[in-house]
Amino acid sequence: MGIKEMVLERCRKEGREESQINFVKKLLLAKRFTTNEIATFVGVTESFVLKVMKSLNK
Repeated sequence: MGIKEMVLERCRKEGREESQINFVKKLLLAKRFTTNEIATFVGVTESFVLKVMKSLNK
C-alpha cells in the first residue's frame, strides 16, 4: 500500500467516524433511545455512545 492509499484510507476512516458521532448526537438529543439501542443502530460500542454523550454535557 502506497502513501496515497494510506492517506485516503485514513481520510475515509475519519469521515466515517465523524458521521457516526453526528448520528449518535442526533439520536441522543431525541431522548427516545437507550445507549445500547443507539450503539446497535449506529454500529458502534456503547462506550463510544457514552463518550459522545459526555461531550454533549460539557
